[in-house]
Amino acid sequence: MTAAALSCSKFEQREAVRDLGFEVATEVAFNSEYLSNTLSVRLDSGTEGAYVLNYIIDTLSTVHLTTLRGSEVESGDKLDLSLKNPQLFLLPKLSGDSHTLYMEFEREGVSRRDTVTFKTESAVAVRMDCSEDLDFTRVILSNRMGSSLTAYEVTFYLDGDLLSGMKYLGSEFGGSIELDFARSESYTFELPYIVSGEHTLRTEISSELGSEISVVTFTEPERKPTQLTFSYNDITGQIMLLSGHNPLQTEFDITLDITVKGQVTYRHKQFFGVADPETVKFTETGQARCSLVPGLTAKTVDSGKLKELMDKVYSNTRVDAANAIGNGNARELHADITSVELKFTITSGGATPGKTSVAIYPSSYLPVKYLYKSATWLRSANTTQTISPSYTVNGKSPYLIHSL
Repeated sequence: MTAAALSCSKFEQREAVRDLGFEVATEVAFNSEYLSNTLSVRLDSGTEGAYVLNYIIDTLSTVHLTTLRGSEVESGDKLDLSLKNPQLFLLPKLSGDSHTLYMEFEREGVSRRDTVTFKTESAVAVRMDCSEDLDFTRVILSNRMGSSLTAYEVTFYLDGDLLSGMKYLGSEFGGSIELDFARSESYTFELPYIVSGEHTLRTEISSELGSEISVVTFTEPERKPTQLTFSYNDITGQIMLLSGHNPLQTEFDITLDITVKGQVTYRHKQFFGVADPETVKFTETGQARCSLVPGLTAKTVDSGKLKELMDKVYSNTRVDAANAIGNGNARELHADITSVELKFTITSGGATPGKTSVAIYPSSYLPVKYLYKSATWLRSANTTQTISPSYTVNGKSPYLIHSL
C-alpha cells in the first residue's frame, strides 16, 4: 500500500466533527392565571436535550425561579430545552422598581449567557377614595392584567382582621367575593363605618393557580359621629336615650347618678303675730343603669328613677301659719325642688372601646318639667316648674365629649 493510500485510509477513520453551538431565546411576560411574571426559555438553535442553567437574580442567591407547580429551580439544575415548546418558570415577586436575572446555559463545555430584567407589579391596582364628603370610604380595584377568563377570589383585611360588612352594589358581603375582570375593568366597594385615623387595608387576590397581595395604608377622616340624644319625658316620667345614627353598631353602657334637692319654707303657729319663715332642706340620691345595644334606637335610662326622687323631695310637708290671730288659715305646704344633678358615666364596648366618635345632645341644657299638684311656698297647686339640671357626661359638659 502506497503512502498516499495509507494517509487517505487514516483520514476516513476519523470521527465526524459535531457542531455543539446553540442559542437560547428567553422572554418575560405577565401571566394572568398565575398572577405572576413568567420566564419563557426556548432553544432557538442547536440540539434539543438537557442543558445546565446557572443563574442569579440581582445578587440574591436566596431567591429562586419556580416551576408552574411551585417547585424551586436551583442554580445548576438541568433543563430539557426544545426548539418548539418553551419551558415556563415563575419569577419571584420582589420589592423595588427593577430586577435583573443573569443566566448561563451550558452543554458539553459550550455556554451561552443571557440577561433579562423584570419588575414586580400588581395585576390589580388598589385605590382608596377617602373623601370627606362620602358617607363611606371606597375601595376601587382596577384590572391591570389584561383580558382573562379566570375568576378571582378577593379577600379584604382591615388592620389584620377579616373585613366584614363591606358592600358591593349596595349588597353586604363577609370579606371575600368572587370577581370576573373579563366582565368589568374595575370594581368599587364601600367600607363599613370605621374609626377615624390611620388604617391598613390588605387585599388578597387569588386564582386556582396563583395569588398576589396588595397593602395600602390610608387615613380615615372624621365622618358623621354616633349620635346620643337624652331627653326627659314628663308624661312617663323617664329619661330617654335616642340613637338614630349608630354606624359602628356600638354598645354603650350608661350609669346615671341622680341628686335631687328641695326645701320647705313655712311659718310656725303662734297665737299672736306671724312667725318668721323657716326653711327645711331635703336631699334624695339614687342611681340607674342601662345599656344601649346595636339595633336599639331608643332606651329608657332611669326607668323613672328621677321622677321617683323628685316625688320623694316634693312629698315633704310642713304646716304654714299665716294668720296673726288664731292661725285660722294654716295650710300644708309641700317642698319646692331647688336643684337636680344628673351625672352620666358612659362607656363604649365592641370593637372600638374608647374610640367611638360621638355627638351628645343636648349639648348643655336638659330641661325637666315637674308638676306640683299641691301648693308649695313658691308655687300654687297644679303649677309646672321647668328645672334646668346640672348635667355632665364623664365629668364634663356634654359639648366637650367627642369620643367614648
